[in-house]
Amino acid sequence: MKDGRYFLYSMQLSWYSAKVRPYLRYRRLPLDERTPTFREYNVEIKRRVGHAVVPVVITPEGEWLQDSSVILERLDERFAGEPIIPATPRQRFASYLLELWGDEFWLPAGVHARWSFPENYPKWRDELSEAFAPGWPRVLQRLFPLTLKRFMLRTNLQVGATPEQRPLIECWMDRQLDALERHFAAHPWVFGQRPSLADFSLAGPLCGHLCYDEASCERWIRPRPHLHAWSQRMWTGIPEAAGPYAANDTIPETLQPALESAVREMTPNLEGTAGLIRGLRNGPGGHLPRMVGPVSFPYADSTLSRLGIPYTLWMAQRLLDVLRDMPVAEADVVRDWVTTLGGQRLLALELPRLKRVSVHAALA
Repeated sequence: MKDGRYFLYSMQLSWYSAKVRPYLRYRRLPLDERTPTFREYNVEIKRRVGHAVVPVVITPEGEWLQDSSVILERLDERFAGEPIIPATPRQRFASYLLELWGDEFWLPAGVHARWSFPENYPKWRDELSEAFAPGWPRVLQRLFPLTLKRFMLRTNLQVGATPEQRPLIECWMDRQLDALERHFAAHPWVFGQRPSLADFSLAGPLCGHLCYDEASCERWIRPRPHLHAWSQRMWTGIPEAAGPYAANDTIPETLQPALESAVREMTPNLEGTAGLIRGLRNGPGGHLPRMVGPVSFPYADSTLSRLGIPYTLWMAQRLLDVLRDMPVAEADVVRDWVTTLGGQRLLALELPRLKRVSVHAALA
């Protein structure tokens, strides 16, 4: 990259691009962005980062960064002031907890909101047709999104959005979105007066899927004006930071429903997925399968069944490592607070040590 510019390979419809893009804009970085062509996606990106995937960021020094969590973490190391991860212990841990929740546990809702509604198809079909094969005849261009559609409809079922479970997922969505609407009615961002890792992570499902797809936006986002306003700030460009995070390491009371729900639902899912990979070995690609299962866990007032994702365990390991790296006094503060959320089992999780291999988890 020349002249200190960053380059972002992304897709407008991409969940994790919607996490990374607002961050790059927030930092006011000189940026070029576009959707990769089919060749770039399946050859160049795969060669550089190990998998055909977006988002990918190329730094001015020529470093290729893949995985939204790694991208935000590595780039934020470059900024001495106002990091997106709060310095105080409870807010810091809560940032990573909500990143895990937004990245991994909104999947049934996010994929359902897009792939269960055919009226969403034309928008992403046209976007991918033009970007993947520019200049090709339209009939050939549309072969690429058709392949993606078939893959994602299968994924939709694997992560639990089956016809039988869709009413339960929608019940869960209404509860979570109502709680976030109440929060953003009182606070512009998750932890106060400027965005954090938690905001960027929630932008993935809420902006990248629910707000991007017209049918989903009309049904779930626009009726909630404060949530809609937050999503528009994330999508169109975050204003200059207006102030600090909440003083005295405060976690706003309006976050309590989301945090309690996250802890209650995530822990059995993580326990079940960890049990399924015990005894497995890394496969030919040097990593565990993308999905294993099924696992069942509490969800709204019932139980959701879906395939487990070993990569989610790597994200949970990342969360627990934050706690282990804290000074003893700060870690005790976090443990006491997580216990009030009903999180004793989360703190006691015993996970096999994992490493990240592109979009996969692998036994370390």
